[in-house]
Amino acid sequence: MCLTISINRLLSENEIIDGHKTYKVESKPVDASRSQYKHVYYWVARDVPVVLHAEMYDGNGILVRELHASTLKKASGIWGARHVEMRSVEEKTRTLLTIDEAKFNQHLDEKLFMPESLENAPVVKH
Repeated sequence: MCLTISINRLLSENEIIDGHKTYKVESKPVDASRSQYKHVYYWVARDVPVVLHAEMYDGNGILVRELHASTLKKASGIWGARHVEMRSVEEKTRTLLTIDEAKFNQHLDEKLFMPESLENAPVVKH
């Protein structure tokens, strides 16, 4: 597993996306060689802890991907987007994710999240 540590900087506090005031945050990797992005801009809603929009820039500073999240709902006390679109600028493609139902804090055994357990994770069938 590769974990990229970032340096974050607040750029603005007054942009509005889908009716939500947002914090615009710039995130840059500490070690650029471990990330496909030179920097990412995030617009985080000020009233709920959700990323509403993000822009990902490559090593040359060119916009390569955009994320837009909408239809915010709260489940089990946790806010999240129920409609997410990821758009690839160069390929002119997009991926849409619609979440019909979300469940959180379902009393999972913490041992399931140990590295050894993750390697042999059980398949859950619905």
